[in-house]
Amino acid sequence: MTSTTKEKTAPTESTEEPSQEQAAQAPKSRFILVGALLLICFVCVQLVSRGYEHSIRPIAQPVSELPTVLGKWTGVDQDELDERTAGVLGADQTLGRTYSSTDGEQASVHLAVWSSIDDVVDPAPHHPETCYTGAGYKVEDRFIEDLETPHGAVRVEYLLLDLNGAKVVTAHWFQIGKDVIVNKNEGRKVHQSLWGSSEWPATVKVLMQISKSSLQDGKLVLDDLIKEVFGWTSRLDQPTQDTSALTSAES
Repeated sequence: MTSTTKEKTAPTESTEEPSQEQAAQAPKSRFILVGALLLICFVCVQLVSRGYEHSIRPIAQPVSELPTVLGKWTGVDQDELDERTAGVLGADQTLGRTYSSTDGEQASVHLAVWSSIDDVVDPAPHHPETCYTGAGYKVEDRFIEDLETPHGAVRVEYLLLDLNGAKVVTAHWFQIGKDVIVNKNEGRKVHQSLWGSSEWPATVKVLMQISKSSLQDGKLVLDDLIKEVFGWTSRLDQPTQDTSALTSAES
């Protein structure tokens, strides 16, 4: 009997070379892909750039025109900032004033305005907590409130700060047009809503300080002054032709 053996043949790899047409198409496909990616990048850059292409709307009146008499409070201007401090602050306008009340209380009021495109990128420039802690103060207590005033609600953050046993209470807010915020996170949301607008409002910071040993004691006194000051600053974003109304701030 004869037997037959079937030889198994291993599959052979194809040795067929790519055609010249296929070889020519490969670099062309890569070129198209790279071109498409560059086009997408260009469009993205243009969209981002348009978000930054805006002018800054100036405030209706210089902060130096904040009335010296606000209700029961009478103010006296402080010395102007020295050149070094003014340079660090980088504000276009500043005001420092000490107000005294008929009740014998005394509090300082500081206003600053940033109205250049480069500066308004920061939604809460020179935040008081950063400035005070940088000067050695420690935050012992804090409180945020939407304080009701005759001119609408103003969002205020109060801080109780201590420096080697000397305690002060501060109150602050930032105005970006009609929006009032107290920190960078809130400010970023306002900036997001403005993105793409051709005109952005200037940024105004209001900071008050009083020497008190408890947050509530300081807040009790400052709230009256806050309402008076906000009655004036709340109208700083109105059109410049309406500034005459600001000269008769309610007192």
